[in-house]
Amino acid sequence: MFHYIARRMVQMLPVLIGITLVAFILMNLVPGTAISMMMDPRAAPLPADVEARLLEHYGFTDPLPIRYLKFLGNALRGDLGFSFRFNQLVSIIVLERLPPTMLLAFTSGTLAVLLGVFLGILAALHRGRILDSFSMVFGLAGASMPVFWFGILLMFLFSVRLGWLPASGWGSGSVSHLILPTLALGYGFAAIIARVTRSSMLEVLSMDYIVTARSKGLSERMVVYKHALKNALIPVITVIGGQVGRLLSGAVLTETVFSWPGLGRLLVDSIQHRDLPTVQGSLIFVAFVFVLVNLVTDLTYAFLDPRVRFE
Repeated sequence: MFHYIARRMVQMLPVLIGITLVAFILMNLVPGTAISMMMDPRAAPLPADVEARLLEHYGFTDPLPIRYLKFLGNALRGDLGFSFRFNQLVSIIVLERLPPTMLLAFTSGTLAVLLGVFLGILAALHRGRILDSFSMVFGLAGASMPVFWFGILLMFLFSVRLGWLPASGWGSGSVSHLILPTLALGYGFAAIIARVTRSSMLEVLSMDYIVTARSKGLSERMVVYKHALKNALIPVITVIGGQVGRLLSGAVLTETVFSWPGLGRLLVDSIQHRDLPTVQGSLIFVAFVFVLVNLVTDLTYAFLDPRVRFE
């Protein structure tokens, strides 16, 4: 198992380096010089000689490969650049915005997994009945509705019409402020998990070893939860790991709609203010989290199915 983990971590390194390279190149393809982006658009342009001296002072006149190698070396030490808008290191800004995003991702992800797996199992055990139809309608609606549109609907119903919950804000992570963003972000995730769980459970329940277990007189609860569920969860875990990207991208829209002070809103605000170092650092950090979650997903495969370790 240790060798498998070490091999997967080594395989992560080229991916992470490629992510930093793509993010760095994209930020340098944006029109305009770095100094002009730091200036207020309403301000008069700097004289050419002053701008040239500033570019040289901050190292923007170096060749692009040299600048990338310097950036990569700093990133390995945890330095993702300097934000002239916030007058602070990007790594510090990202860490300050991380707790709200992690809280939102954890609550919405937990809700999605619990609700999706539960509905998927119910639908598989009641195939062709009302619960199965409800699960499919639930899944279709969740996969069809954009996160921001569903968030606005929740806000209109529970905040504007009923006045039960706050429409936006952080509220220091209070439960009342967390409910609507969690529902908006977790609903679509739960719908996809429910559909995949149903399909996987139906496939596993039709296998010979399940028929044998039932013929031995085992209770239906033991057959479902001890024998069928473990094997049925492998494709579900695949979907959960793959949907982390959707969870993170949905957090950008959800945090913008609900004025949630996390990484998603930081990214949108930084794009609007052309704060490219913060945009670059935020993208790299989110990509790193995505790669890390994929590693955890692979390790979960190896735990559930030892054959994966030897492939």
